[in-house]
Amino acid sequence: MFSFLKLLSLSLLIAGTTLAQTISGAEAEKEVADTIKEVKTIVLNNNGTLSEVELDKKIEAVLLPKFDFEQMSKSSLGAGWKKATPAQQSEFIKLFTSLLSHSYLEKIRKNIEKSEVKFHPTTVKEDRVIVHCNVVSDGQNLSIDYRIYLKDNAYKVYDVMVENIGLVSNYRSEFAGLLDKGDFEALLNKLRAQVAKVEA
Repeated sequence: MFSFLKLLSLSLLIAGTTLAQTISGAEAEKEVADTIKEVKTIVLNNNGTLSEVELDKKIEAVLLPKFDFEQMSKSSLGAGWKKATPAQQSEFIKLFTSLLSHSYLEKIRKNIEKSEVKFHPTTVKEDRVIVHCNVVSDGQNLSIDYRIYLKDNAYKVYDVMVENIGLVSNYRSEFAGLLDKGDFEALLNKLRAQVAKVEA
């Protein structure tokens, strides 16, 4: 009887965990839509009253927690991730996050006010979901897919596809070329220089 009760308790625990971690396409789409709306409101309410640096900080506070930069960092390096020491991995995540943030904040700041987003049915596969949408701005119509999964019961973006070109895979090609030519420290030096440039 004791063994049966233990098994039953374990089964209920696993079932509860699975239930808590079940991903929902509708919820993931709402998360993306709400985030876009929040960022758009920040820009509309503060554009012209805050400096670009102050406005970017407000946008970052909303956007950065929505992305799993650690996973994106690992994926962008592929096998190269294991070539780095823990200290190098930690610095890479920090530099990669900063590079992505600064590379796209200006575009977001300048374009989000006049952008319109149309969502399409999501794709759900096991523990992953793809939120499909089109963004129309200045006559351009871009297809954007947010690849999302659940981490600690929160929806996190782990890759973004723009016109079927993956953000992570794009960087993976670049980083692989750099690692082929030198060691991991050479890659970090390159990233340090790029981050210093965008932060200047």
